[in-house]
Amino acid sequence: MSESTEIKWYRPLVLGLLDALHGSFVEGYHAEKVLERLFKQNKKWGKRDRAFVAENFYECVRYFRRYQAALGFDGALNPNQLEQLLILFFVDRYGEFPHFLKSTLKEAQLSSALRKGLKEVEELSYPDWFFKRYLEQNEDGIGVLKSLNQPAVLYLRANRLKATPQQVVEQLSDEGIRAEALEDDVLRVDGRPNVFRTDSFKQGLFEVQDRGSQKIGAFCRPQPGQWVLDVCAGAGGKSLHLASMMQNKGKLISSDLHDYKLDELRKRSSRAGVDIIETRPLGKLKKVKRPFDRILLDVPCSGMGVLRRHPDSKWKMTEDKVDELIKTQQEILDRYSSLLSADGELVYATCSLLKEENDQQVESFLSRHPQWKLQEVQTIEPQDFDCDGFFMARLTR
Repeated sequence: MSESTEIKWYRPLVLGLLDALHGSFVEGYHAEKVLERLFKQNKKWGKRDRAFVAENFYECVRYFRRYQAALGFDGALNPNQLEQLLILFFVDRYGEFPHFLKSTLKEAQLSSALRKGLKEVEELSYPDWFFKRYLEQNEDGIGVLKSLNQPAVLYLRANRLKATPQQVVEQLSDEGIRAEALEDDVLRVDGRPNVFRTDSFKQGLFEVQDRGSQKIGAFCRPQPGQWVLDVCAGAGGKSLHLASMMQNKGKLISSDLHDYKLDELRKRSSRAGVDIIETRPLGKLKKVKRPFDRILLDVPCSGMGVLRRHPDSKWKMTEDKVDELIKTQQEILDRYSSLLSADGELVYATCSLLKEENDQQVESFLSRHPQWKLQEVQTIEPQDFDCDGFFMARLTR
């Protein structure tokens, strides 16, 4: 198979890509950390170099099982098998591969591997347990699984405390970035530019936040002057959205298990011009003197709705881990629902598409607490809005 004159393979980038796959599938690191480490080790790589590595790395991770099955490999791969898998990926994607990689297969064998008839679960590249479980719950779920294999779109949320969506679009345009204002505060960015280097970002005019994630904030319906609690706040993307919807009036307590995430939230709050957020460790929430008008429980989950941006999660999540997460979700619901005021609203949310983490978890809570009522449920599927997948339920006493 001769090299095309249109493709010039740069050895450091290709070997870096192979190293990244090794870090993810052999060493077991998360994809984001693998790329972060690789780029720190290769600071001279330019924007296009990093884009080549990242794009091909994530695409290979997405369809890892497809290429593994096509080659007849099973289980954990050794370094040589990983190299053969990357070669097949290049042939499938580009029609050739860099010949400084050592192929143990001849050209005809590579072509044959790509024509090999695969099971649907292999072709779509999912673990057996998730594929089976999801399709049992959703007969027409193949479309969702295909959509989850698409690369994530870059969405921003305009910070209305500082600018309207159209003003943000115009300032980004002045900085060479094309964006389109959609519903509410959602902005869709053309391509994947580094928006963090813009003056617009440094001025706090927007936050990077998925379109589906923004719908959770809207679902919470916080009002200016209310007391609001975000229990599993993480680095605070949804907290900042809630604060903006509250017009920076009232009280918003953001809590998380990890202090470093709350540290990041404090920095983001300062940049966004938000001063109603108070961060608290989870263990100190019981000391709050008054009940909350709104509570958001964006609980830890399998993350199977956000495979577009975290495709390696499907290879790291297991049925046993899901069962443990279900117990954690139940504990969080039981513990923090007691902090809601009599006329308040609680929103239970996940970035999962599995019913046992979503509808069934809510039904279980209602059976244990018959004084509570389900007001509304909303499921965001990736293909509906070209975004991540989410579940949300509004509960009242």
